[in-house]
Amino acid sequence: MQENIAIAVIIIVLFIILAIAGYFIHTMKNRIAHSRKRAVDEESGGEAEA
Repeated sequence: MQENIAIAVIIIVLFIILAIAGYFIHTMKNRIAHSRKRAVDEESGGEAEA
């Protein structure tokens, strides 16, 4: 019984780590895309399209 609890805790911790890593990657991807879009907007005269 103790082994089952340990395995469950390990799986939950790994899932949480993967979720945090996925969120971090998503956030970094959006920041890079946003900064690139802003740089392109500045080059084209500063007018952002809505």
